[in-house]
Amino acid sequence: MTYFADNFTHSNSFHQIKPLLDEFGSPLYVYDEQKITDNFHALNNAFADRYEKFKLCYAIKANANPAILRLLRKLGAHFDCSSMGEIYLARNADAQFIIYSGNYNSEQELRYAVDNQSDVINLDNITLLNRLASISVPDTISFRINPGLDIPGAQYTLSGRNSKFGIHPDSVIGAYRNALELGVKKFGIHLMTGSNVLDTSYFSIITEFIMRVVTEIKQKLNIDMEFVDIGGGFGIPYAPDDKELDISYIAENVTGIVNRYVNKHNLTPPTLIIEPGRYITGNAGYLIGTVQDIKQSYRKFIGTDISMNAILRIPLFNAYHKISILQHTPSDRTETVTICGQVCCENDVIRRDITVPCCSAGDIIVIHDIGAYGFAHSTRFNMRLRPAEVLMSKGIPYMIRERETLRECDRLTKIPEHLK
Repeated sequence: MTYFADNFTHSNSFHQIKPLLDEFGSPLYVYDEQKITDNFHALNNAFADRYEKFKLCYAIKANANPAILRLLRKLGAHFDCSSMGEIYLARNADAQFIIYSGNYNSEQELRYAVDNQSDVINLDNITLLNRLASISVPDTISFRINPGLDIPGAQYTLSGRNSKFGIHPDSVIGAYRNALELGVKKFGIHLMTGSNVLDTSYFSIITEFIMRVVTEIKQKLNIDMEFVDIGGGFGIPYAPDDKELDISYIAENVTGIVNRYVNKHNLTPPTLIIEPGRYITGNAGYLIGTVQDIKQSYRKFIGTDISMNAILRIPLFNAYHKISILQHTPSDRTETVTICGQVCCENDVIRRDITVPCCSAGDIIVIHDIGAYGFAHSTRFNMRLRPAEVLMSKGIPYMIRERETLRECDRLTKIPEHLK
């Protein structure tokens, strides 16, 4: 199988990549369609081959480009949405099943979810139930549970005593009882407790927890869950020491736990849902830019046109990403440098004290594994323009988002008459 990353592994890499920057501009987001496809099939098949009633709902927040959503829909994905904008994009991608999981929702957001036929509205707080019912009593309701556990292996924790997400376990029975009394007919249950998890035991722990809650609800309220949603969190290895998840092992354990509870407690088998984002698109994306200048000061700086407005994930989370330098004139010499961007901000740094091949202005820099939470986090800070996005399909580049122009800097603004 040939992937776009194969272009970075030989001495002619610069000349392989430079035509892309010449055509679409620098910096540039590039996504590998084949890699996205293979990632989807690997994860989807691991679960679907072991559990008949299964849905993969792609977390749009990871990468919301409409072309990628169309690709995933054609592959069989459904969608996890957390905003009106994401519901809008999912519907435009011909979504067949949408879970809307907002938090602290406004009436406008709830009404939009109802009007646009979200298949499931997943409530983050018990108080939202009456607000939703004042608009419409939905056919199906789900609640997001915060287990309050210290979950192993999560790079970013989305549960526990300090988390803003989910319902306290003590409130779960009351929440579902209230929904029953309002006339709700079908129910699901959801949790999402960690992001970029590389510990396989995490998925067994959260599945055990949610199935215990499902069993308690069945025993106390006689509710059979239509679905059990264990969220996402499927991580990818960014750093050299990170280990890749054993997806088959995870799927075997998770589906085994669900089946054990179903058989032991005579539960109606629920649909099992997962909500991956990063695992599908993360290692299929690259941000490619150009070395603009080299400064020898108290240390050596490699200045690039990749700035924090285009890749906020690095300064925001102190995130590690593999970096490649593609030299116009290959050399075996190396140097230790700080690689930075052009934003007028001291933390606009891609990596400090990194040893790389000796650079010259015009060389190409590649940031790997940025297909998730890359462009999605981009901003127009410093009035810098967002890059274009390109999808590589069978060696052919397709522009799937145009580069912004200076007109974007004031396109939505209005000048009062007295200031004209």
